[in-house]
Amino acid sequence: MDAVLCLVHLKAVEEMSRNGCSLDSEHAARVPSLRRAVAQLSEWRQLRPQESAESQAAPAEAALPDGWQSTLDPSSGQRYYWHVGDPAGTTTWERPS
Repeated sequence: MDAVLCLVHLKAVEEMSRNGCSLDSEHAARVPSLRRAVAQLSEWRQLRPQESAESQAAPAEAALPDGWQSTLDPSSGQRYYWHVGDPAGTTTWERPS
């Protein structure tokens, strides 16, 4: 699957989680884009079971500074960051402080 599309799906699943919508909820099953996001996440976890298990077992990180968000890069499994207000959409591997 295209890496960009995979990122979009993973971001959708993360957004669901932040908003209290579980992956097995009725809402996730009814909305096609969420259904695809959940399926992609499941497929990704099957392809990378060790990385997925490690990321789930990792202790929660401290909150990011205001305006910053992060997600995992599906190709490398590494976390990357971006500032929501950046019009250029610049990303970084380094955690903002």
